[in-house]
Amino acid sequence: MSFNRDKISCVVEISFDAEPVFVHANPQVRADNAKAAVVKGPLVYCMEEIDNGENLSSIMVNVNQNIEETYDNELLEGCSVLHITGKKISDKGWDEETLYQNRKIELEDIKLTLVPYCYWGNRKNGEMLVWMKELFQVE
Repeated sequence: MSFNRDKISCVVEISFDAEPVFVHANPQVRADNAKAAVVKGPLVYCMEEIDNGENLSSIMVNVNQNIEETYDNELLEGCSVLHITGKKISDKGWDEETLYQNRKIELEDIKLTLVPYCYWGNRKNGEMLVWMKELFQVE
């Protein structure tokens, strides 16, 4: 039996239904306590400074929200991008010379964009964050 390799073709198409969800780490992972990350199937997502501004560690999210997904043809030759809302600690009234003040923390509403972690750092240098502080009320 013989075959001609030039005439063999095969197309494999795989489709997975996966919804993006918030996840939490085991409490023994102390650095991630009271933080959440977003995953979609096997992909972990992250925030980058280019999309969300500086000081990513000042952002908090409510995990009881819907995660919006869009497909961006232009971003890294095409990928799914996630959108959520959050709160960011305001830096109004602070300057580089002042380290401490006796004042209440003010929170600003912010729209956040998340990209697959495996793609971070491919557009512009800046901060990246996977584990976001969870915004919740203690009863």
